[in-house]
Amino acid sequence: SLASWNTQVKPTVSLPQVMEEAKLRIYVTSWNVQGRKPEESFQLEDIFLPRSSNIFQFNEPDLIVLGLQEAIITADAYVFYDPHHDLLWSNVLEASLQRLGLKCTYNKVASKQLVGMLLLIFARSEIAAKIDSVQSSSVGTGIGGVMGNKGAVATSIRLFGHKLCFVNSHFTSGGEYTVQRNQNFADINRRLDLAMGTATLATNAYVLMGISPSVPTLPLEDHDLVIWLGDLNYRLELPTDAVEQQLLHHDAMIRMADDKSSAEGSSLLEALLEFDQLTLQMRQGNVFAGYKEMKRPLNFPPTYKYVADRMRTYDTGPPGFRTPSWCDRILYREKADIETLKISVLDYDAITEMMGSDHKPVRGILDLELAYQIPQSTSPTVELLQSPGIDDSVPRVSLQPEETIFTNTLRYEVHNYQSIRIQNTGKVQARFEITTATTPMEPRQPAQWVHIIPEKGSVEPGDSHDLQVVAKVPLETLRNLFNNKVSETSDSPDSPNSEKLIKSSSLPLRELFILHLDGGGDLFVPVEATNVANTCFAQNYADFNKLPYPIRSTGEREPAPVPMEVDLLIRWLEDLPEIQLKWFERVHDLRFAVRECLDTGQDFRELVGGEEAHVLEAAVARTLVELVSSFASPDKETLRRRLTALTPKIADGDMEKLYALCHIISNIDS
Repeated sequence: SLASWNTQVKPTVSLPQVMEEAKLRIYVTSWNVQGRKPEESFQLEDIFLPRSSNIFQFNEPDLIVLGLQEAIITADAYVFYDPHHDLLWSNVLEASLQRLGLKCTYNKVASKQLVGMLLLIFARSEIAAKIDSVQSSSVGTGIGGVMGNKGAVATSIRLFGHKLCFVNSHFTSGGEYTVQRNQNFADINRRLDLAMGTATLATNAYVLMGISPSVPTLPLEDHDLVIWLGDLNYRLELPTDAVEQQLLHHDAMIRMADDKSSAEGSSLLEALLEFDQLTLQMRQGNVFAGYKEMKRPLNFPPTYKYVADRMRTYDTGPPGFRTPSWCDRILYREKADIETLKISVLDYDAITEMMGSDHKPVRGILDLELAYQIPQSTSPTVELLQSPGIDDSVPRVSLQPEETIFTNTLRYEVHNYQSIRIQNTGKVQARFEITTATTPMEPRQPAQWVHIIPEKGSVEPGDSHDLQVVAKVPLETLRNLFNNKVSETSDSPDSPNSEKLIKSSSLPLRELFILHLDGGGDLFVPVEATNVANTCFAQNYADFNKLPYPIRSTGEREPAPVPMEVDLLIRWLEDLPEIQLKWFERVHDLRFAVRECLDTGQDFRELVGGEEAHVLEAAVARTLVELVSSFASPDKETLRRRLTALTPKIADGDMEKLYALCHIISNIDS
């Protein structure tokens, strides 16, 4: 009988694969706005409808990607994140789209900002509903190797079974810094991790701390399509005697902008491209391996350096002679041997109508043809094999493990990872969203110390995906642990404190998430962390300064007017001939090793040496900034005097150190 199938082994039934096709039109633009603020009256219509052509004449785009550079150029942008600029540019873009009178509506699906770099992605509402997941990340490659004045922001989306990534970048400026620009690309390409939503590095600093985190990755190479846009800052490498000749042809370049079919203009541009650093470096295989520019040869004049309030006038006079160059570019790379994706580039041009910056925006339009597999409904024959009474239209999933416990010791701001496998055990696609558990009577803020990614997505019948549980103890959580610290009666105030872990009534850390199935039920996802390493960061200043030993060591320390950890850092910096922070990627992780040395009493001066000593210099300076900023109720006057004494030692152009010290002193004053 049919009922007997409930207890028998059911046969495996293979369903035929059914492929569907989708077409996407993507509009991409990149613009270095030179700090221009998007006033309410500011119109972006010229970006979408330049006088030369109407890009919406036949088909309205499905995705609109806008990448800005130098959206903010103020000093405080290095320290403070201000979402106001994101909102302003988003509002201006939405208003401009509405004024175009389009038949469709657009939803913002992603925005990512790093200092002056801003990436906005809008999708037609019908397309936005089909995007499975959105992950964003950023990498700083500027001052100190990590500051966000240069670097990239990126967003990865999954649409119609394909992974698409958009990277907005700003490379090192200056005609002579070609090698540094190539290195910018290499660093961003290596460090961007869209699976984790953050840039992750694995260097010797983790080994120094005895930590070997398992970091899941989704590198750029694993995407089906990567579109890379931005102010890449590659210049025209013209010899001195060719610069004058280039300027003699300036009028021809202007005429070419008016007449794209001008043989004279096209010939001039092809000749100039032979001096283009990006063209030469790609030809030699030094950068952007596997990428193509939207269209070659270029049919628009150099996009930099213009007189800001002029449509087609280059600024080549003093101060600071600048040869006009193609700084602003759009490139793309499709996955090798992919058969389900076809790309057609429709247009690639500069928008000379836009003024207000010394750069002109560049725009690219491309069509994608995507073939993707759709889930098949179960056939009537297979229906008979299923247990009766179960509604196969309801999505079902299982989680393994059902509870996540971090038994290792968490450290301040160090990422820890565990995986949860979500398996679709039903017969239909399972679309899910993960939120922090809350009730109307007990509203809760999103978890500070742990999150699960992706926060939303979908799983096809029979498939499984890995969710990543990411634990990182932030400053707010650390302060809460110290505020609820439990003292042991066996400890006397004068005895060395060898506690390795924080003892707090707030431990273990617990968080409860809910995985909600669209059209189905909810699953609880509990997460717990039992141990957090003690640290000198986030301590109460007065109590901490009385300790005669490092926080996780039995060694003694000399009395000082400020905490020994602060004094150690300042003394070491004072002994240097000058303070010059090199941009070097290892600084990012070396900071964690310096922190461990402060907590355990080890000598941080032995972490690196020789030719790499300058890396430690940058890491110590940044650790000083973070440590002083983390203290609760500091001795303002004493700290101000000690920090101000460092100011005369700042080398010319060392802006990171200047910003950092000003930031600390201003925080103390407040």
